[in-house]
Amino acid sequence: MSINMKKILSYIIMGILGVTVFTACSDDESYPTPTALDASTLSYEAKAGAVKLKWKIPENANYKYIKVTYTLPESGKECLRLASVYSDTILVDNLLKRYGDIVFTLQPCSADGNGGEICSITAQAAAANKQTVTISKDFKITGEGDALTLTKKILMFQMPLLLI
Repeated sequence: MSINMKKILSYIIMGILGVTVFTACSDDESYPTPTALDASTLSYEAKAGAVKLKWKIPENANYKYIKVTYTLPESGKECLRLASVYSDTILVDNLLKRYGDIVFTLQPCSADGNGGEICSITAQAAAANKQTVTISKDFKITGEGDALTLTKKILMFQMPLLLI
């Protein structure tokens, strides 16, 4: 092969590689509309400081996850929780009974994030169980010479406990 043939061949190969580099797979991959949840199977269970949402997983469910949204009444903060396609419940915690009724919306979503039909339920958390634990301990510190002598000290520690 002559030098000119090698140059021409290398230009052809570089041209082919250049075309293949700029040719990409289509990003237009589409997913089917997510299977809707049956709103009649949607229920809740009030827990201490939480709400447990339940639903029936549809047959042939083709969604990737369920997006649960709600708004905290005191702050107006919008909150989001995600549940797997394999899950039929989700526990939404850090709620207070004084919030009153909260509207929870559930929306099945496909892998590309497109949402399906929205269903909602109104629920209220149960009051958190308040318990106070008091821990006390006696201390006796003795010293010699000019050292400070402490014969008894009561240390009190209180903390609320939530039982869920």
